[in-house]
Amino acid sequence: MNSLAVHSNSSVYATNAAHQIFHWDGHKWTQIDGAATQIAVGKDGTVACVNSGGQIFVRAGLHAPWQQISGAATQIAVHMKDAMACVNSAGNIFAWHNGNWHQAPGAANWITMPRGHQEVWVTHAPTQSVHRHKA
Repeated sequence: MNSLAVHSNSSVYATNAAHQIFHWDGHKWTQIDGAATQIAVGKDGTVACVNSGGQIFVRAGLHAPWQQISGAATQIAVHMKDAMACVNSAGNIFAWHNGNWHQAPGAANWITMPRGHQEVWVTHAPTQSVHRHKA
């Protein structure tokens, strides 16, 4: 698997090298609709993914339809439906607030959001450093 996102022991999402998306239900992996290079899931079950073209898609749980949202990213993190963060191909960090992306300070190539949504953790490729930022 290329990307892994854990909601609970019985709800895990993953992507593979062929950009297929899979869901673990606690007993077995099942391929689900869509294609992604990276996937994330929030504590409310919101699932977000980035496809090979950098497009961002979000769905309200396993069975809801995917909806494309604005922006382009290489990697995304989700706390809840209205609290997401992403990194684009230039290394810029963005936070999702009130239905729009707002650029945050710093640069990164990987991002995650802990259970709280007031901060994000990022890594920055040139220095391989890890930083914590306010969301």
